[in-house]
Amino acid sequence: MIRRCGLLLLLVLSCAPAREPAAPAPTPARLAPLAPLTGVPPSGPTGVRLVATGGEPFVYDVDRRGSTPVSGLPRGDTWGFGAGERAVITVGTRSLYTLAPGAGRARYLAEGDFALASADGGGVWVRSGARCRELRFDGGAGARTAACADGVDAATPLGLLIRPENGDMRLADPATGKVRLRARQILAVAGGQALVAEDGRLALVDVAGGRRRALDSPRTEGTASHGLPSPDGRWIAVPFGDPAWPGPRQYLDVWVLEVSSGRWSRLPGMPVPAALKALSVSWLPDGRLALAGAFPATDAVRPDDGDYAGVLALWRPGDPRLAVTRLPFVPQVASVILA
Repeated sequence: MIRRCGLLLLLVLSCAPAREPAAPAPTPARLAPLAPLTGVPPSGPTGVRLVATGGEPFVYDVDRRGSTPVSGLPRGDTWGFGAGERAVITVGTRSLYTLAPGAGRARYLAEGDFALASADGGGVWVRSGARCRELRFDGGAGARTAACADGVDAATPLGLLIRPENGDMRLADPATGKVRLRARQILAVAGGQALVAEDGRLALVDVAGGRRRALDSPRTEGTASHGLPSPDGRWIAVPFGDPAWPGPRQYLDVWVLEVSSGRWSRLPGMPVPAALKALSVSWLPDGRLALAGAFPATDAVRPDDGDYAGVLALWRPGDPRLAVTRLPFVPQVASVILA
């Protein structure tokens, strides 16, 4: 019976009048190729140094194209972040070291469960148990302490961004614990304005007065986890990412909000495939935005390990193209960007 039906179907199809071929089904967005990160060579010196971590840290001078090992560290897995002009390097799970500008030897700082940069870059907040204390690089007295049983996302000029496991985020005064702002998600604080996300909607909230200004949301398939205010407070850069797009390729889309106007600008060439765990995004003191990390050099949906390249990309608001420099190494974890 099955064979006869199959033959009958074949005869019916062969006798049917010819038709135009059907249009191909649209490619799902998650399977569409993403163009690799592109740009133009920098027009002059970048002024950037990268502290590469993950194994044995080294400092890479982008302009001189030279590497210097970081000494003074015990053996162990490492990762780092920037605090002003310094790099802070964690060895293992608790030991914190600092690397001063131009130095090749790291200096022991403290033990802690977690650390993040002070708002002014002049120190770090170190969490131990349910308390945080601020350590100043200049050894200044009167370092502040704060309760931080919940996670701390960032230190801002208006307080600490507290992220509990459940419930709303809080912007709290570290000295008194007073909550200055509460929202489902607080992405960044810049110039007295907080960028918040609630129920999929973005808004700028005046922290002092409480006035809320609704914003358009960038058209992206990524999710925002944090924002980065520029040194002058004029801009907030927001990386939108998806760690499985569909995987192992990952999705990066960087947008920049002008705080005064509420207008968004998308970085040229975005979105791009990127290794999100190896990505660093940071504002430089002169107002440029820097991205450093491992980026696929192919538009393949499933790039191989050898398809990734280390790249530094620089952008100043208003520039039509990224300034791109290829690195001689591929970051395995996020590098520290220093200028």
